[in-house]
Amino acid sequence: LALRVALAQAIAMLRLRPVAQVTLVLAWGCVGLVLILSLTFYFYNGYAGFDMVFVSTVRSTTAGFDRTKTHRLNSTTATAWEEEKEYIKVNPNSTIGFDVTASWHHPSRKEVCVHLIEGARCPNPDFLGRLSGNSLAMLQWRHASSNIIDEDIGSNQHRSTNVYCGSYKDQWILPGMYHLEIIITFCNGFGLASTLYRTGNLTEWLGNDFMHNCMEDPDRNRVTSVFLNIGTDDVSKRGNEESLVGGYWLYNNTKRPLHTRYQPQNCLGKATTSRCRVAQDSSNLAAMSFAWKSYDWVEKVKLYQMDLGLKVNPSSWQMLNSLQKRLTVIDLENKVHGRTGLSPAKTPLNKYTKKVKEHGGPKVCIVGASHSYHMVHAFYGLNLGHIFVWAKANFPTDLDTEFFQKYHDTRNCTKFVIGVGQWSAAFTAWSRYGSPFSFGKWWDDMSTIVKNETTSNIANGTIKLYLRTIHLSPINDATGKCKDGRPRDWRSPTVIEGYNYALKNIVANSNSTRVKFVDTNFITFPVWDMTYDFYHLGSKVAAVEALYIAFKVLIDS
Repeated sequence: LALRVALAQAIAMLRLRPVAQVTLVLAWGCVGLVLILSLTFYFYNGYAGFDMVFVSTVRSTTAGFDRTKTHRLNSTTATAWEEEKEYIKVNPNSTIGFDVTASWHHPSRKEVCVHLIEGARCPNPDFLGRLSGNSLAMLQWRHASSNIIDEDIGSNQHRSTNVYCGSYKDQWILPGMYHLEIIITFCNGFGLASTLYRTGNLTEWLGNDFMHNCMEDPDRNRVTSVFLNIGTDDVSKRGNEESLVGGYWLYNNTKRPLHTRYQPQNCLGKATTSRCRVAQDSSNLAAMSFAWKSYDWVEKVKLYQMDLGLKVNPSSWQMLNSLQKRLTVIDLENKVHGRTGLSPAKTPLNKYTKKVKEHGGPKVCIVGASHSYHMVHAFYGLNLGHIFVWAKANFPTDLDTEFFQKYHDTRNCTKFVIGVGQWSAAFTAWSRYGSPFSFGKWWDDMSTIVKNETTSNIANGTIKLYLRTIHLSPINDATGKCKDGRPRDWRSPTVIEGYNYALKNIVANSNSTRVKFVDTNFITFPVWDMTYDFYHLGSKVAAVEALYIAFKVLIDS
């Protein structure tokens, strides 16, 4: 019929004036374009091979497109359970856009899943996912078990059973509309949801060589970016709230999607071009504030505060260079603790030291490099600088018995908060050891510190060690770069998460009352990309973490 109509129109055109002929040709061109776009949309949304069509209630808002997606389900598996599942839009322009057959939100399970095709380019990806709404929460990823896969995609389907699910059931989530973003960090994943880890062979996972494993292109790593509605019922099913973490980040800019902040290639020290400026923007942090589950312990920490008469401006700290920051901390410590120079013979005291002596008690050494002296500065901002001092160390091998004995004798430290993981995964490790620390080397070196009996006998066995969470760094010019088949820096979220997993297990396996793990992930992970220089925590986040560490070390010890 369409051909007959077209033929009749063509014959009629011969009798029309030239202007009318052009108008008619343009009209038919528009009709043809609409037909082509309609067919393209139909086949694009139906490429997964499903049979029955329904429209998701989720509004998709992703860079490059904004439309309500039509989805297809197999009619043999469309049950009441399926109807509860909310399908969400996948970004076709991501590095694995053609690997993903579907993605969905399952409210009753409080999780989001990604289904990969058979023969995917990235069959074992590492994902990061964040919910941002009234509060912030990071998804905890796992490879879905076989029974979940059967329910989700139908055991009778001849399709891939490669499904990854990110859960928010153990996170503090307030009801409301949330922006969900999922990014892929590695194509050949080696993290805690990877095939390598799931084999249960811890030795194999620890021995994994990730030196030549480059991150996915940060400009195209966004798998999905949508809005989800998380209702009161979803939140009330969190289970035992006593098992939940001690607080969460509030976010009062819910209308603006919170995209992962990163530093594009060749943008180091540059923010003038739109490409660099937009990706590196950290203004969202101003709309965030931290809420504690309980404030009773905060009042207890306040009892330790002391006004030392020092002017400490946390915000100005971010404007200083690395050397200035280090000298600032050293200057603050000299004013408060005396210019010992780590020598017991050199102890000239000043007015601040008298206040410290009046307070009395041993000190807490914050062990590490730049991340640790940033933390010490945060303690000064909290009026706790008279208790916490910086103990410089770069690698685990620096922490021998002599190190702990020296800081006990010169700084009166009986408690040590250890955070030395940054250099172990940085270019400096490659320069010194020929490679970054594998999970196995990191595990062995940190275990040596924990098991050192000579260290444990210092001060009649009163020394205590606190292994803290290593901070994640945003994807930056160094970690996101792949040159000569390897990154320039290995401090990716996957590597640092592996280090933290090792620390947690080292402490658990030690069976020692003098060693503890201080997990601050619930504070730093939801805002992992908001560091002010793409490495170190901003003053707002650092202050929250320092307050919690003060509680764990001074009160909950």
